[in-house]
Amino acid sequence: MSNKKETPKKEDVLTEWQKKNLEFQKRKQEKERLEKEKQEKELQKKKEEIEKAKLKRQKEKEVEEESSDNGEEKELSEEALGEELSEVSDEKEIADEKEISLENDESPIEDEAIEEEKKSLLPSLKKEDKLDKSGEKSNKAHPRKAFVLDEKIKKALPILVGFSLLLLFSIFMSTPYSKQKQISVAGMTYSNEETIYATSGIKDSDYIFSLITNKKQYEKAVVKGNPWVKSANISYQFPNRFTITVSEYRIVAYQQLESGYQPVIETGEIMPTITKAQMPEQFLLVNLVQKEDVSLLVKELMKLDKELVDNIESIQLANSKTTKDLLDVKMRDGNKVRVPLSQLDVKMPLYNDIAKQVPVGSIIDMEVGVYATSDNLEALSDQVKADNIAKKEEEKAAAEAEEKANEEELNNEVSQEEPVPEEPVQTVEPIDPTISE
Repeated sequence: MSNKKETPKKEDVLTEWQKKNLEFQKRKQEKERLEKEKQEKELQKKKEEIEKAKLKRQKEKEVEEESSDNGEEKELSEEALGEELSEVSDEKEIADEKEISLENDESPIEDEAIEEEKKSLLPSLKKEDKLDKSGEKSNKAHPRKAFVLDEKIKKALPILVGFSLLLLFSIFMSTPYSKQKQISVAGMTYSNEETIYATSGIKDSDYIFSLITNKKQYEKAVVKGNPWVKSANISYQFPNRFTITVSEYRIVAYQQLESGYQPVIETGEIMPTITKAQMPEQFLLVNLVQKEDVSLLVKELMKLDKELVDNIESIQLANSKTTKDLLDVKMRDGNKVRVPLSQLDVKMPLYNDIAKQVPVGSIIDMEVGVYATSDNLEALSDQVKADNIAKKEEEKAAAEAEEKANEEELNNEVSQEEPVPEEPVQTVEPIDPTISE
């Protein structure tokens, strides 16, 4: 007897995947068995139909024995029936071979591939049979089985599709085509394409997908880097075409300088000088000294109605001593308006209603209250004021002359009077009490 202890045999432990695979194989075999039985029933049914057709043909043969031509056609039809029987048997043999190969295969993925191949290779049964000499066809169609994906394939399909897309994306990103871009700019009036493209920060080395995913960042860079641009939008067209569509600020007024004209846009920002040839036919001219006043004026004009602003021809300071920001506004309809800059958005909207009630060429003063006058009335008022001032100056001069004459007369009277002698003042010396008599 040997002293060695026999080690117990370890039972084979199946993994979870192997268990699922065995269950899958069992379900698959059961499914194939049912399918095989169904096919056998269909083949049996087909054989019965062929036998019936053969019997019918034999009966017709007995009736038409007199015609030799008909006999030849009958032989041909019998040969056709024999060929159909052989085709049916061949189909059955192919199906049996596929079933045997499927039973010997253990991989679930290969089973699924073979099953799909089986469905594609199995020929469909013929829908029409030639049963008589005149070539009449029977329209007996066999229903086709619907293709149903297996549950495992359904679950794995999204993963396979996602992996395929990721693989294609990786391959595309590794090619130089992933950086080739066609960029165009639209919506420009005052700016140019080169400036907008430069301020966007887009580089030739940037990927197409980087431009698609980070387009907001590039749009903000265009707006921030160009004072003309109010907003920007980048649109994409497959495969690599991009369009930067910009919206620009409109020019509200122009400031005149010796070297030319400076456009002032909606934001109040003064743009670089342009020549007179670049000016439009109709524009609003602003003549203010301080740039801060120009920016403030444009911002106030943006609060007014566009039709009212379009009716303004020029704006300048009125040089008022009482109101330093008083503006002299010249309208295109022939009127003039005097209004403080600080109250422009409040008082200027009243102009349209006032202009309907006054004659053309009036001056509408909105400095303190609101009243209308004209150049003639102001000239007359200035004449009256000048006359009053001259009269007051004459009266003042006459009063000063009269006062001076009175002073001279008084001085003459004082000089003619004799001077009165003054009495000497006697001084008394104090007596020392220590001195005796």
